[in-house]
Amino acid sequence: MLESNRFIFGLTGSLGSGVSTSAKYLVKSLGSKTYKITGKGWNSGTPIGVKNEAYKFSRIIEEEAENRGNSKPFKRELLQKIGNELRQKDNGYLAKEILKRIDIVEGKVTSKSSYPIIIDGIKNSGEITEFRKYHNFFLFAIDANFDKRWGRKKLAYQGIKKFKEDDERDHDENLDYGQQVDKCVYLSDILFNNDSKKIKELTDRIEAYIALIQKTKYMYPMPCESAMTQAYCKSLESTCLKRKVGAIIISDDGIPLVSACNEVPYPAQSCEKKFGMCYRDKVKIDLIRNLKNCPNCGIPIQQNIICPRCKNSIKIKNLTPKCPRCNLDLDIDLSFICKGCNFKIVKNFIGKRSEVCRALHAEEKAILQLAKLGMGISLKNSNITLYTTTFPCPQCANKIVGTGIKRIVYVEPYPTKESQDLLINTLKKKNVEKFEGVKARNYFRVYDRSQW
Repeated sequence: MLESNRFIFGLTGSLGSGVSTSAKYLVKSLGSKTYKITGKGWNSGTPIGVKNEAYKFSRIIEEEAENRGNSKPFKRELLQKIGNELRQKDNGYLAKEILKRIDIVEGKVTSKSSYPIIIDGIKNSGEITEFRKYHNFFLFAIDANFDKRWGRKKLAYQGIKKFKEDDERDHDENLDYGQQVDKCVYLSDILFNNDSKKIKELTDRIEAYIALIQKTKYMYPMPCESAMTQAYCKSLESTCLKRKVGAIIISDDGIPLVSACNEVPYPAQSCEKKFGMCYRDKVKIDLIRNLKNCPNCGIPIQQNIICPRCKNSIKIKNLTPKCPRCNLDLDIDLSFICKGCNFKIVKNFIGKRSEVCRALHAEEKAILQLAKLGMGISLKNSNITLYTTTFPCPQCANKIVGTGIKRIVYVEPYPTKESQDLLINTLKKKNVEKFEGVKARNYFRVYDRSQW
């Protein structure tokens, strides 16, 4: 059995971000070992040779592919399909298999070992749930910008189109049992950026945090970690049903000036209280109910949608943002696809309806607070930083530039290129930073020195 004081470090991240490469370096550097037990060897618990290697989800899926009679080399699509099938009945299945293998190794070969266990390639939130049953589990997320990731993987692809398809599928398949890299990154404990050409620079930073977690070498929180923790705390005040965002503006000498979250401005009621759902969803549903034919090919559109989790059939006239049977959040944008021409009716015809959103965004609310406090005039000559839990939308990006804010730090990306281009071109690339460090959920767990 795995001892309760053993540390387990899981790695997750986008295609080409350097997850597997980092896992190899960490295993070698930290002295972690697994044992090569192939095929039936795992079931019998018979170790066959020592091997420095992280525990990999892909190894289990490849063995399953081989057991099903498939020949090597396995295609990526096949492995993803098999992985999804294994998780379909239990999205923690692969994690449980990894833990079984760890128990075999720990019980048969390396009992009372102290080296940390490295797990490579976590891609579903159900796997994180299983590992979090162990108190000393930490999840590291590794990220890099798209161009860097494509540069690392392009030799394995015939063109960028296929890479983009695989990357999008990896990020979110919109299935409980599918690939959910975006969600895994969101649930991670520590974030790392890997835009550097030297993997050693990344692994050195990871090892420093491992030493902190294992209480072998203390380091103080970085100012950006403290500021982002405050932004996340503020985000919890938001009543938004779609996304909770927090922002904080810090002066050039490190003093917090204002903080805000996305919220319907007072004294108006929140969407939940007034409509029982997001107002944007209400507008979309009202438009869907009045739409009889596909706007692209003209054939009658479906009069119901199927819940992807419980397969419940929901009539359009009874449609709500949640499945009435299993309470799953329904993705209305992806739920209506014409069976005749595959036209995405909501996404490509009705649209996001962002213009009817009733809330002030966290960034613009923070900027308005600065104006109320009479600080707006002095911003042009200062080097203040805006920390936000989510990358600013185009409207907020315009306000940030117009206000004179010189630097932004963000955690979660926002799916529009326009705001990125605006901020990078005006603030310069070095002043638009992806957050790196301990996330708010683990700030006190990692840095509280009274626990040493």
